[in-house]
Amino acid sequence: MSNIIKSEAETAEVKARREFLKTAAKAAIAAPAVALILSASTKPAEATISYCGRTCAP
Repeated sequence: MSNIIKSEAETAEVKARREFLKTAAKAAIAAPAVALILSASTKPAEATISYCGRTCAP
């Protein structure tokens, strides 16, 4: 009888672990995507002129 109780406890533990891993995997996949979105929104919308040549005023 103790074997049945032990196996039920192990089954519940395995199910809980699987649910946690599903949630953790979703967060791990979402984190890089969020980082890309946040970094893309902080870049300037227009190109900056790094070298002007002879046409720029001194």
